[in-house]
Amino acid sequence: MTKNIIITGASRGIGREMALELGKQGHNLLLLARDEDKLKSVCDELKDSNISVHYLKCDVTEKSEVNDAIEYAKRLMGTIDIAILNSGVAGSGYFKDFQSDKLRNIFDVNVFGIAYFMEGLIPIMKEQGYGTIAGVSSLADLRGIPGNAAYCASKSSVTFLLDAARVELAEYGISVITIKPGFVKSDMTANNAFFMPFLMESEEAAKIIVNGIMSGKKRIAFPLPMVFLSWLGKIVPSTLFEYLIGLYGKPINQ
Repeated sequence: MTKNIIITGASRGIGREMALELGKQGHNLLLLARDEDKLKSVCDELKDSNISVHYLKCDVTEKSEVNDAIEYAKRLMGTIDIAILNSGVAGSGYFKDFQSDKLRNIFDVNVFGIAYFMEGLIPIMKEQGYGTIAGVSSLADLRGIPGNAAYCASKSSVTFLLDAARVELAEYGISVITIKPGFVKSDMTANNAFFMPFLMESEEAAKIIVNGIMSGKKRIAFPLPMVFLSWLGKIVPSTLFEYLIGLYGKPINQ
């Protein structure tokens, strides 16, 4: 069955690959991101598909732009069946050069970029009596990792936000999916100065996410070795975790 789907952060990386995969499957799409040129490029790749695909420039840190995008989606598609909230940034940095503005920027995109959409989508989906909100968190939500404290903190906030929403919104027919990838090749990970085990191609990651959403999973976490390591990181004693992660978290060139 054809679905009407919003994707944020659709101009590159996992978001772009999800758009291409969902387009090939025949779903109607509204693609959102800040880079209009790249959004247009994705739409051009799907122009021969027998679907409705549109794009709109949207900065997820601006609540007014988020609300405008949601209203545009309603006018364009009638219903909003699925919203994949994928926009995200990294770049936390080390505490020796700590800047609170970086922390705020990461939370503005990763946390409030999802929260603004949830605020606008929930009333619509309650009125529809159904809908799916799929938010992208990360396996980095386990604990604070050196060099990535702000990113980890933002993703743990996303995970807790989505997990609570899933329980509360079920009575309204709204499904909430928590998506937790490991390391995926993208612009966001290209400058990481540390080893990234089990690094995946964005195309492969997108297919796992799309298949999980369409099959109705509540949680999508991958790859399995990283899921295990993330779980292990949560249960080991804090002293041991901090010793091991301190070794891992040092930059390669240090």
